[in-house]
Amino acid sequence: CPESCTCKWKGGKQTVECVNKGLIALPEGMDPETQVLDISGSTLQILHRTLFQRYGLVNLQRVYLARSRLGHLDDLTFQGLTNLVELDLSDNMLTSIPVAALSELPALMRLSLARNPVRRVSADSFRNLRYLITLELSQCQIEAVEVGAFDGLKALEWLKLDGNALANIGGSTVLPRSLHGVTLHDNPWRCDCQLSQLRAWLVQFNIPLSMEPKCSQPERLAGRLVKSLDPMDFACAPQITSSVTILEVSFGDNVTLSCQVTGDPDPRVSWFHNGQKITATSSSTAVYSSANETEANELSFYYTFIGVDGSDSQRSVLNIVNATNRENGSYVCTAENRAGSARNNFTLLVQPLPTPPPPPGSIEYVITVGGVVAAIVITMVIIVVAVAVRCCCCRR
Repeated sequence: CPESCTCKWKGGKQTVECVNKGLIALPEGMDPETQVLDISGSTLQILHRTLFQRYGLVNLQRVYLARSRLGHLDDLTFQGLTNLVELDLSDNMLTSIPVAALSELPALMRLSLARNPVRRVSADSFRNLRYLITLELSQCQIEAVEVGAFDGLKALEWLKLDGNALANIGGSTVLPRSLHGVTLHDNPWRCDCQLSQLRAWLVQFNIPLSMEPKCSQPERLAGRLVKSLDPMDFACAPQITSSVTILEVSFGDNVTLSCQVTGDPDPRVSWFHNGQKITATSSSTAVYSSANETEANELSFYYTFIGVDGSDSQRSVLNIVNATNRENGSYVCTAENRAGSARNNFTLLVQPLPTPPPPPGSIEYVITVGGVVAAIVITMVIIVVAVAVRCCCCRR
């Protein structure tokens, strides 16, 4: 038994304990038959490749490395530890899941990575750990859990994700169905359409929770229990995009204004012209809401909705037929659902027709021609007088 350690039989296992000794390396002289090794509270910083194999510790079943200032594990650190069933790496400085190193532990059943500054759990982070039952990721700094992060964990029963920075996570597409318990509290959950799957998953599988997760956003749902909300509460505010905002057309042209709208649930879309709502009268036509508009003007607008293939968005198209000066002005496309609203402004400029000349024989024609002749005569008189005056000055 190493001098700085305590060696004993504990729980029927040959155990070596070197807790809070500040070790900078594995202690020399451990019995190769050691089954449990606890060197928590060390300052190891790095675990090099085949470390335990080189010390002859291939019979280890449990290894505790908590609070050891570990920032890096070589890909082959745990090579040869085919009997290891429990590994504690909590309270270290790991910034990512040591995927390759963990894949060398096919028999692992319990893994703790709690309180490491891990920000993302990527897809296939725990590949080859098909016997893992408990996974602890509490109080890390996890902001995202990718789809497929827990793929391959067919036996996983207990998952701890509390105390992280998670705003959303998929339900049936991310969390394993084999779970018997999960902790999700103390995360800043944003209860919008992206979290609806989690709520459905919690209701469907009715997993026991030590503490219920609560919404942090949006403000209207802050403090509410995720599981208690109505499915329709998980809404994403509408967004509108448009390629053109100012259109200049000729008199009599047909005009199309288009809004690309996204939102969940589907937003209610409305159009306005110079502040007046254009009210749909059927699936393809629309008129002013004002009763003072003429019948001709009522037929100049109609709008339709067009779904966009492969997307959750839709297009609302306002058509203006035979544009005249009456259709000049501002247009607004608005979209609204229970999560909020959005709007997009357009400006339409219809160029007026040029004024035609008056027909021959009409009073306007006579007046116009007379005015032109009079202007010519006056101009000639002015020129003659000017020439005469100049001649007189020259004679003098």
